Amino acid sequence: MSTIDELISYGSGEIVLAGLWVVPLSVLWFISLCVARRKRDPARTGIAWLKAAYPFFILSLFLWTIAGGLRLWYWLDDYSWGSSFMENLNRATRHVSGVSSFLRNIGDILLFITFVELAIGFMICLKGNAEQSSAPKTGRIIILVWSFILFVISIAYLGVSQDNTSKTKSSYSSRDPDLPWALQQWVMLNRLYGALLILLWLTSLPMVVLSSVVMHRVRANYQLKRLASLFLVATILNALRLTILTAIDIHYYLTDVEGAVYYGVDVPLAVTFIVQPFFNHVFLFVLLVLLFVLAVRKRNGLWSQPQPEWNYPSVVYVPQQYAVGVVPVQAVPVQQVQPGTQPYPPQQQPPQQAYPQQQQPNTALPAYLQYAQQQQQQQQQQQN
Repeated sequence: MSTIDELISYGSGEIVLAGLWVVPLSVLWFISLCVARRKRDPARTGIAWLKAAYPFFILSLFLWTIAGGLRLWYWLDDYSWGSSFMENLNRATRHVSGVSSFLRNIGDILLFITFVELAIGFMICLKGNAEQSSAPKTGRIIILVWSFILFVISIAYLGVSQDNTSKTKSSYSSRDPDLPWALQQWVMLNRLYGALLILLWLTSLPMVVLSSVVMHRVRANYQLKRLASLFLVATILNALRLTILTAIDIHYYLTDVEGAVYYGVDVPLAVTFIVQPFFNHVFLFVLLVLLFVLAVRKRNGLWSQPQPEWNYPSVVYVPQQYAVGVVPVQAVPVQQVQPGTQPYPPQQQPPQQAYPQQQQPNTALPAYLQYAQQQQQQQQQQQN
């Protein structure tokens, strides 16, 4: 049986692991709003989804920190246990924790959409938007439909958890007539949360495969390969985070849901307040930083259309004016020879190159941006 001192020590550690990242993520979100602009570039649609996911994660961490503080208050004031005030305090803690979990689920759903859109963005940078097949459109439809299903389940979990918190107490006596009903409510809530967590985990696995495919496709392009490595590591961290959380929930709660509710389950405090928050909060912060680095890069970033403020010279195309293989030479004037003198052949000048000199591509630009400039110049010439 855990003592109050142990609960307070581990609970304080959980508050630190959750609240430590609120301010840094808020700063990253503000910088991304100012710097990581889309500018109508089809390759940067995923950046917009990433910026939409940031506030959900920030609010989730902030509310989880508040719930941890309320829980500490409940544990510290042990002389008032059973009073109406402490019962309301415990109920407020559960309400805040439920909303925090809901916001985290929404952030995870938006993160999955971000991963798919980033993968499409890499393919646009590699091949050009005009050469895309129907696969990106199909991928968008699939992830949006699946995200809507996850969103509906998240809404259902939020409603059930809030209703359960409002109607149940923190403790019941064995003779309480409402005890069987409350136990059934907790069983249903645990099963719904476990189902949602498993679905999120299963969704994270194809994202790793998708980022691996992107890494393989862009392996010949140095700039895109560096960005794809950040993308790959971010998806791996997200999958590892959800794998650990799902494994803990299955081991302690889903193996025997009714037994865990009826008789309780002895979960180590280190697992509840240290291991779970570490993988849930720290890993999330690291992968969001990696995606932030991918989003804010300019010249070597994920762009399919060069921006005017980069001040890069455009690739100039000079049309060919001569047939292939024909090299015009300058005519040699005829020298008049005086009688009795030996004609001296005039020094022949080397034939002048009549081919139009083409401007070399700007090597400072990534290969996929050179391709984008070439496509833009060709379109302008066709219009003229």
